Amino acid sequence: GGAPASGDSSTLKGASRAQPYVNRLGMKFVPVPGTEILMCIHETRRADYEAFAGKVTNISPEWRTAADRGHLVSTEPDHPVVMVSQPAALKFCEWLSEEETLRYRLPTDREWSFAIGIGDQEPENATPAALNHALAGVFPWGTDWPPKKNKLGNYSDQAYREMFPKTGSVPGYEDGFALIAPVMSFSPNTLGIHDLDGNVWEWCQDFFDATDGPTGLARGSFWSSNTQNQMLSSHRQVGRPTTQSPAGGFRCVIDLGEPGEEPVSREEIFTATPLPAPDAEGWIS
Repeated sequence: GGAPASGDSSTLKGASRAQPYVNRLGMKFVPVPGTEILMCIHETRRADYEAFAGKVTNISPEWRTAADRGHLVSTEPDHPVVMVSQPAALKFCEWLSEEETLRYRLPTDREWSFAIGIGDQEPENATPAALNHALAGVFPWGTDWPPKKNKLGNYSDQAYREMFPKTGSVPGYEDGFALIAPVMSFSPNTLGIHDLDGNVWEWCQDFFDATDGPTGLARGSFWSSNTQNQMLSSHRQVGRPTTQSPAGGFRCVIDLGEPGEEPVSREEIFTATPLPAPDAEGWIS
């Protein structure tokens, strides 16, 4: 709550879990140790994306009516926006950067790892493809599988199984949401960041494996995740950058480092190498 903070460097660099930086849209940002960013504590909301879509032309409208197997999945202003491609997520960050004269972008794979708590356990120069599932048995909640506690995040639970009886769910797990949950419905991690795991997977700034062509990279599990691999902290998801999935969204960061070369060429993303067709939830591997 409260009035948006000013965007001067002292306010940004003084942000903390107790006193996050709040932008004009009410998005809250906290520092991530090991990086030079402030990360939004929540996934980008429909309300945030609405402000963008109302001012920018040629925005694909699918996010307004996101559905899965006949069920609308993202309907409220505080639900994470889904059905957003990687280029559209980048465009949102560019728009917000111009609006506020700050450097908004998507998190890099390594920044995302630091946010979820495994950045110091991963080699700095390894590709996301090489790091995918490399930390066996390390989940956002600890090392137990299935999780011993309920309400850790929004995954495939009993409520989901009742809605979709033919699909799998996390054994014995209950979070109370069959579909997407409002952002920040679950407790934050130690940095004060919510829903890095569960709810929706999140586009990153870089590629899954740049040597294999510009394949889109996302992190995190989502509201219908139910397998150990999908829910590992080290899970990476690869998809076409143009994928619009009812399970996929994004979150923003503010870059506090020195201006330098962009982690990803925008042109590469828009002319991405064709990949196999995704399944119903937007996954291709």
